[in-house]
Amino acid sequence: MRTWYHSWRAAIRIARRDAWRFKGRSFLVLAMIALPILGVSAMDLTIRTSELTASESLDRDLGRADAKFTDPGLGGVPILQNPDNTQYTPVKDYDNEPWPDGKADVTKAIPVGSRVLTDTTGNGKLRTKHGLLNTRIHELKAADPMAKGMLRLNSGHFPEKTGEVAATTHFLETSGLRVGSKLTARSLDADYRIVGSYELPNELKADEVNALPGALLAPLDKALKADQLPGTDPSTVHLLTVPGHSFTWNMVQKVNTFGITVDSRTVRMHPPAKADIPLYQKSGWSDGRSEGSDVTVLASAATVIGLAMLEICLLAGPAFAVGARRSRRQLGLVGANGGDRRHIRAIVLAGGLVIGVASAVVGSILGIALTFALRPTLENLTGQRFGSYHFRPLELAGIAALAVLTGLLAAIVPAINASRQTVLASLTGRRGIRRSSRVLPVVGLIAFLLGAAIALYGSTLTDQFAIVAGGSAIAELGVVALTPALVGLFGRGGRWLPLSP
Repeated sequence: MRTWYHSWRAAIRIARRDAWRFKGRSFLVLAMIALPILGVSAMDLTIRTSELTASESLDRDLGRADAKFTDPGLGGVPILQNPDNTQYTPVKDYDNEPWPDGKADVTKAIPVGSRVLTDTTGNGKLRTKHGLLNTRIHELKAADPMAKGMLRLNSGHFPEKTGEVAATTHFLETSGLRVGSKLTARSLDADYRIVGSYELPNELKADEVNALPGALLAPLDKALKADQLPGTDPSTVHLLTVPGHSFTWNMVQKVNTFGITVDSRTVRMHPPAKADIPLYQKSGWSDGRSEGSDVTVLASAATVIGLAMLEICLLAGPAFAVGARRSRRQLGLVGANGGDRRHIRAIVLAGGLVIGVASAVVGSILGIALTFALRPTLENLTGQRFGSYHFRPLELAGIAALAVLTGLLAAIVPAINASRQTVLASLTGRRGIRRSSRVLPVVGLIAFLLGAAIALYGSTLTDQFAIVAGGSAIAELGVVALTPALVGLFGRGGRWLPLSP
């Protein structure tokens, strides 16, 4: 064990010295390995950062409220819902009866002692410098602490009077207006002063204005109907806080008996067991999660990563082979001074290890830096703000380990070839004459056809991405084995081609 440690320590020192000595070749191999690591690590951090935590998502949906009540328009009949309020259905089956319709009385379902904040949205056409713009009108007392997090103020302040509105940054850019401008709506004589700009974290490209409850939608709806035009079509949800700030699953089920759905902070943070969710006990209802989809994503990622590693090994392998050939005298001296073949293999493999580790460090650091630099651009492209940075050390370490593994795999064949050379051939630089193998092209052709057939079978007749990845890898290795024969074939055909000018 001690001998193994010392031999590898010496091999790594030699490889590190050679990497620094031949900077151009080392940089080329490092770039080939580090670039994919850079991209994958940046993608991993970006995806994890864009995935909001339950707390971040709740702040955007509920602000600081404990729950949100929504009337689904089922006439107040008792309903069943899932914990995150994405599925609901009446308790009673209406297979042979008309589906329930109508408004429910939300006030009956509000617990005693609760503080309520109404949140109403509608639509209207507002006048801009470029004409009428269909805009969402959001009536919410945004300055209330209960609404904190739902709307993010950029400049100015939220409305404090009836004649004031705030507008999203995207609306101001689209309309040509600014903070301080007057805003009017079609069919409405009154005008409003824009006193602030804000953004919706989940909808950066939304055209929306915010007003106090009752300040804009009601008079606009009345004016539109007076002109025999479609109204604002308002819909209202109720945000509320309860004593103790805990709206439990039992409280949600009690509110469901009034025909109201509930989005509860407590339930979202601590969902009940499936056995305690009556909706999932009904025929045809489930949580909608598919384990197969996760397996498919993982298999696809494994396929892409496997083929990428193979490509890098095929590209970086010749660079290590060239390095081993240039260092053959040095390797010969190792053999002449008592080193055996495993020591020579260790020196060449150590070169792959050194480059792999350097690629892992450089690729990971640049990937993280790239994520920080591109975050504003990516947020604008996706139309929503990301959450806080979520570093997954195990994932980033696994990505970095791929760089080390790729460097070692790329150096395996050059290491074996270097260890097979005799000491005399290494010291004198003699290479001898070797005829190309006649078996290798045949094996390559068979591997190419077999791999293509396996990949075709995996992509058309099965859902196993591992079969597609394996077939693609075999076919690619077959092409590599065919390359010398193809080069010779095209070389012999060049005798009939004209000379270049």
